[in-house]
Amino acid sequence: MDTLRDRELLEKLWATDKVPWKKWKYMSSFYKDKKEFITGYTGFKGSWLTKILIECGAEVKGYSLEPSSQPNLFSMLNY
Repeated sequence: MDTLRDRELLEKLWATDKVPWKKWKYMSSFYKDKKEFITGYTGFKGSWLTKILIECGAEVKGYSLEPSSQPNLFSMLNY
């Protein structure tokens, strides 16, 4: 892995609007004050989706099985 090349690539990408986290401000206006229900919200993908939606201002509720391991991503994200 060429760390310098990867860093340069990331810096070029960051300068554009093609990175997803720069578009969260647009998502924030859409999800602000909306109620969202997520199935499997303690899993890997569900945990990240929960985090993103909460940061966008949504009220998130969910249903899932108990996490199978400790520590797990869901509890590490404090949700």
